[in-house]
Amino acid sequence: MPQASLLVTIGIAALAVVVPALVLAGVYAASPRASRATATVALGAAMAVLLGGTFALARAGFYADVEARPPRMLFVLAPVLLLPLALGLSSLGARLADRLPLAALVGFHAFRLPLELVMHQAAVEGTMPVQMSYSGWNFDIVTGGLAAVVAVLAARGAAPRWLVVAFSTIGTALLVTIVTIAVLSLPAVRAFGSEPERVNTWVAHAPFVWLPSSLVSCAILGHVVLWRRLVRGTVTLLETAALPPHAASGAGGEAAAPAPPTGATAPCPARCSREVTPGTRSLARRPCAASKRRRCRQGARGRSRPAGRIRACRSRRRRRTTIRR
Repeated sequence: MPQASLLVTIGIAALAVVVPALVLAGVYAASPRASRATATVALGAAMAVLLGGTFALARAGFYADVEARPPRMLFVLAPVLLLPLALGLSSLGARLADRLPLAALVGFHAFRLPLELVMHQAAVEGTMPVQMSYSGWNFDIVTGGLAAVVAVLAARGAAPRWLVVAFSTIGTALLVTIVTIAVLSLPAVRAFGSEPERVNTWVAHAPFVWLPSSLVSCAILGHVVLWRRLVRGTVTLLETAALPPHAASGAGGEAAAPAPPTGATAPCPARCSREVTPGTRSLARRPCAASKRRRCRQGARGRSRPAGRIRACRSRRRRRTTIRR
């Protein structure tokens, strides 16, 4: 077992617990109220099983057997790569991408700044190969610093879209770089040399096994969700740009929403927060929440009310006002 200082040991263990807790907080905030507790508890239980299982196997020396075939670190790398991708591309990942603030999705990656500082200290102590720190070929500390800056700008509404795309591109590239370096430094590959200080064996021990199983997994999940948010924004812009001129601009030059498909809900043209489903005549005739006088002009099949009915309604209102006076 590598001899690491208390700072490195506690630093890795604390980050490996705090970062998944942030993921659970995001799931709780993004989930519907009816299924919020269920989704959070289910994901939390799965994370606990993963972290507890890898910790127990590392304490038992399961991953430290470098002579075993296939290499036992594959049992860590496979979940690290596959589980966050599956979760980020699922419906839960879509909720995280749609409902969480952009500043939260970007600022989540700020944990990589203290992580890289702890990893650098591990390299200085000889616990970790130097090529996995910013003294070698790992510059992921840039991602952590940029995440803090871009998140503050996004929270103030001052972060243009190109800046967020650039951040996600840089962060993804640096994450792929460090994962590649870590894999090439494993005892089965030894691409950076066969000296003990050049071989990546420290992640086979507890609690350092949480570096790939917890922290790297959360970083991958964060980038998948962030890219989904950015891609969805691009699709929305492209769909708006593809509308014909008479449909793309409404009164006063404002952009109009595309027509909903059959059976889907459509926003009320009076700009209230309520949605009207085609085929529900009673809902279409109820007053809007934005104003008691204004009524939704969308009919049962998405057609506007005839102008004659609108004039008749206004005439009746004038007569009632005159009688009251």
